[in-house]
Amino acid sequence: MRNLMLILTMLANCQLAIAQCFVTIPANAVVINNDTTVGMVNQIWWVCSGDTLNGSGVYNTYYVESGGVLAMSGIEKIVYLKSGASIDCSGIDDTIYYEPGAIINCSGNHVDIPCSQIIFDDSNAPSPGCDVTSTSDNNMLGKELKVSPNPASDQLRISFTSSKAGVGKLITRNTLGQTVLSSSYNLKIGKNRIVIDATGLPNGIYFLRLSAEGLTSSTKINVTH
Repeated sequence: MRNLMLILTMLANCQLAIAQCFVTIPANAVVINNDTTVGMVNQIWWVCSGDTLNGSGVYNTYYVESGGVLAMSGIEKIVYLKSGASIDCSGIDDTIYYEPGAIINCSGNHVDIPCSQIIFDDSNAPSPGCDVTSTSDNNMLGKELKVSPNPASDQLRISFTSSKAGVGKLITRNTLGQTVLSSSYNLKIGKNRIVIDATGLPNGIYFLRLSAEGLTSSTKINVTH
């Protein structure tokens, strides 16, 4: 019954699930910005780009950003998958809304509903959440990572600004959420540039995530040899 009411509401909001799907991430959502294993009932989860949520649960709702991975068992899950997100699941009476490019690998009884685009309204969501574009003066990292060239075939140059000096960790993950590159760098105040070698990466989409002092900035790249 819970899923039926949500499906009817979402079909109305999504214009029969063939146009944009607009969903609001509530203030009580739990942000997953590190690989995590859980077991919960009636909880709301927001999985960030490049992170993985594993576990089981009942009556849970999941918002999964591009590059996020959900590996979950249980019943009556409600899942929203951005393009590049993936889910590996088993359960009963699950409902999965997804953009083109999302990866669904599920067994059991589930309904898959396509949306041309899923828009997450995070205006009431926990802060900083999965937001990687904050421009607060207190941020360790700048507004965004600038990547060139993109698409890349060999060397990839990443430029950004930092308001403080510190150690940053750059992680590169594929669309399955698997870490393919990971390195640490000393960051200086002002402009920074990191060069990574992409020659060993197969063609495809990857997600870069730079973390420092609990703050993150992410971007997507395309590798084409």
